[in-house]
Amino acid sequence: MSSRVGSFAPYLDALNSQQSPSVSPHAEALGLLIEIAREDNRPLQVLQAASGLTFSQFADALKWLQEAAFVAVSGTPGHELVSLTPSGRTLVGAAASSAP
Repeated sequence: MSSRVGSFAPYLDALNSQQSPSVSPHAEALGLLIEIAREDNRPLQVLQAASGLTFSQFADALKWLQEAAFVAVSGTPGHELVSLTPSGRTLVGAAASSAP
């Protein structure tokens, strides 16, 4: 894995090449999805700080959300943005409309 200071992409690449854990980080992923919905297209580093998750929890949750096609990460290393996909917007909208 090549290391680029300020970039999360190499870390995600390394995670994607490893075997997935047997337990998905659903609780952290849901919280992260809600945080992304509060402000879409947020810089990755800002989102991680706002999430309140450890780096490892954040990476696992983000990986799961990407694999489930609820979020997309775009941009150049060190300048990545995280945004909801259409599926992610649908899920957030459905959850909001079913809340009491």
